[in-house]
Amino acid sequence: MSVARLYRVALVPLERLRAHEIVEPQRVEKLVEDIRRRGRVERPVLVDTKTLVILDGTTGCRRSAASAPAVYQQY
Repeated sequence: MSVARLYRVALVPLERLRAHEIVEPQRVEKLVEDIRRRGRVERPVLVDTKTLVILDGTTGCRRSAASAPAVYQQY
């Protein structure tokens, strides 16, 4: 069964997300290279449904991007 059938998955504009971790640029670039190589996102950003606080995957939020794939989770 796909993640999309179990959870709400959407592209979320970065300006709506609230980070609580420090973003490490070298990890972001490594992730971007991995996405380009595979042609897909392996681990989307996990965000709280109500607050849009990023629970996991801050690295997946690249400042130059308009949005990030996110899985909504009630926390």
